[in-house]
Amino acid sequence: MKEKITAKIFLEEELNTHVTKRKTEQLNVLVPTKDSEVGDEKLDTAKSKENQKKDSEPEDDEAPKKKQKLIRKFHANGDISPAYNFYVDPTPWNEQHLKENIITRGLFMTLVAPSQSGKARALKKSLTEWGFIPIMVQAVKCGYELTMDQMLNEAGCETNYEQSMKQILEETHTMQEKREHLKQALRVQFKKVFGRRSLHFCGKKVVLIIDEIDGIGTWSDDDRMIFLDDLRTLKNERASEAVFVLQSVIVITNYMGKYLNTIMGSSFNVNDKVTAPYFSLEETKHLFEQYKADTNNQVQDEIIEHIHEQCRGAQGITQMLGKQLDDLYQGGGVVDFNTWKQHYESKSLDEISRSANYQKMAEGLSEKEISESIIKVFAGVELAEGQADKVRIENEFERHNICIVEKGKLMFANPMVERFVEKSLCVHHREEKPIPNLFHKDGKVNFETILCRAVKYMNRISIIKGTKLAVRNNANVKEVYVTAFNAACAKLLEDTRLIHKLHPKIEMED
Repeated sequence: MKEKITAKIFLEEELNTHVTKRKTEQLNVLVPTKDSEVGDEKLDTAKSKENQKKDSEPEDDEAPKKKQKLIRKFHANGDISPAYNFYVDPTPWNEQHLKENIITRGLFMTLVAPSQSGKARALKKSLTEWGFIPIMVQAVKCGYELTMDQMLNEAGCETNYEQSMKQILEETHTMQEKREHLKQALRVQFKKVFGRRSLHFCGKKVVLIIDEIDGIGTWSDDDRMIFLDDLRTLKNERASEAVFVLQSVIVITNYMGKYLNTIMGSSFNVNDKVTAPYFSLEETKHLFEQYKADTNNQVQDEIIEHIHEQCRGAQGITQMLGKQLDDLYQGGGVVDFNTWKQHYESKSLDEISRSANYQKMAEGLSEKEISESIIKVFAGVELAEGQADKVRIENEFERHNICIVEKGKLMFANPMVERFVEKSLCVHHREEKPIPNLFHKDGKVNFETILCRAVKYMNRISIIKGTKLAVRNNANVKEVYVTAFNAACAKLLEDTRLIHKLHPKIEMED
């Protein structure tokens, strides 16, 4: 009965759509009557006069400028299009670093690329030009079944995930049985579509792109092992078959963890990964040369170099700051370096912090373990080798786009990120608490309490500023923490009436 009602609703919707379309077509067809002919003549005459008037008027110099601004702009969100966005073409890099490995060698590749760089979309475009069918999906966190369903749907298969789940729910009893049945059904279809002798793609070769592959790090060990083992099986079969539909699998991530390894080894080149670059200074200048040519806005070289320095070539942030610069020009007036610098220091971070990348950072910084460990990155101090989960914490820094590893050292991704982290720590750790009792019962100063409470109750900005000052002065590790501690105590003591009593004691450090 329910299916009949659904079918009826569907037919009614189709009928309404057809009627609406027919009415629109009728409105667009002018039936030539006497009145309409007269009306058309008047309309043509009016249009002719208007065109003559336009031809006789001098051209407005601003018109082409406005038209071009509507066509091309800095990319703030969504797919990058060379027709509508200022754009640095990654095709030459793809040709140099990926084409040979995909076409000739058919490698299963790991591509480490900065988030929101447009690398996945650009790769998809290149693959199409090279004659492949690119299928791009994202690894859904905590969702093996949803990821596989997405992959098969992108390949043009009707998986009917909800219908399959409904049938499985009716035929099985325990939740474990339900998941196992669905998992097996998806695995069988995946191998059928992408496996040996598949006719699904009519003889064309396919490259599978799995973006944000680090999402499988949240899967259960069993799900992750099954997923990677299925890919390994396809890779092994491909090596033994003359004709095989799956040419290559490329996984994209912004950090390398252990999630691509299983006990049998990885089918991906985890030890020989390909790292996509950030913008060079020349590429950043090329981006703004396009903007200057389209808008006639003369951007100072000093502004462009400052943007590159603050972003360190990160594609997404460069585009966002470019959009902010354009907004300043749209507001009128001269935009010199001082104007830009004032905007950058007062407003740029607020706008950029609403982007997806920075929300991901904020999510990570809200976790106590990450926020406490990041203080050491400010200090330029490596996490202790003996510290529990050292590697995991460093991976979390990278996964949340906070840090990168450069020459074996963990550091902030760029100065813009450093500013954001500093601000976020202040927000997350600002606590309004009563001033703690700093004395023992016998009236002596409890230095342990000063240390613990100062770090716990103060605004973290004081520690950060003190730490950064120590690092600039080439202080050693001990001096770094002494400086940070003194900054914490100073902030705490400023808010108490005990400062005169405690000051001499603090100066006498043991």
